[in-house]
Amino acid sequence: MLKEGLKELGEDHFEFTLLGRDDETSKKETEFIQSQIEQTLPQVKVVTRNIPGKVIIAQASKGDFDVQLTGWLADFADPINFLDVETKANFTNMGNYDSPEYNKLVTAAKTTDALNENKRFEDMIKAAKLLNEDQPVVPLLQDNVPEMLRPTVHDMVQNSAGITDDFKEVYVTE
Repeated sequence: MLKEGLKELGEDHFEFTLLGRDDETSKKETEFIQSQIEQTLPQVKVVTRNIPGKVIIAQASKGDFDVQLTGWLADFADPINFLDVETKANFTNMGNYDSPEYNKLVTAAKTTDALNENKRFEDMIKAAKLLNEDQPVVPLLQDNVPEMLRPTVHDMVQNSAGITDDFKEVYVTE
């Protein structure tokens, strides 16, 4: 598809800037993404730009970026925590993704009667599938650090969603 798109535009290459924070972890992540894209797609040049957190938030909130590496921390264990981020009205929707069908499904999931859990999850699954098709964000990794509390502790369940987990994704502006 890249070759077709470049041909249609009369171009032989494509370049974009990947925006990330200026901390060491983010720098390593943007460099890794850059190397993987450029190795896989030689017609694509990725320029990395790592800037301070406060600056990146101000710039991203104005939509002033090509592609941004960012993260999302779930504060409760429910898929809606991640799905709601990409709704039109959500201030964290930095890529300004706007799908009326997606917004409708997420709103339905958020307002469905608690007794109708199956309908709620059906709506969230449909919304997630739509998000995967449109790809305004690209999930990259989910940080989770397992810990051994005591060798005598058994059958402990650790939820992989919550304030200690960091879900990394890339936002793409339209």
